[in-house]
Amino acid sequence: MQSSDGTMHVQPGTGDRGLPTTGMNPITQRLRVEFIRRKSSSAPGVSYAVEFSSSLNNFAAAGAPVQIISIDANLERVVWEDDVSINETPARFARIKIIESP
Repeated sequence: MQSSDGTMHVQPGTGDRGLPTTGMNPITQRLRVEFIRRKSSSAPGVSYAVEFSSSLNNFAAAGAPVQIISIDANLERVVWEDDVSINETPARFARIKIIESP
């Protein structure tokens, strides 16, 4: 999916490349983050943490991914969903932390 500035984002549900994309789950009314990551077998020492917040100051780690789809031997598409509905807190933000361990 291409944004107005020409940046390529992951096509939800089918993409195999691009920057992370966000959207709202229409059933649960929760913010979703979808991104491509390296499988742990192809990138030992690298992990990913998705965090959500109602402000840009206090992010909290999300639970586990709600969907993991293998793309090939090295990559997988991952979907994380916020634990908080927009009905509870209308402003929600997300970020992905990439953590490298020695």
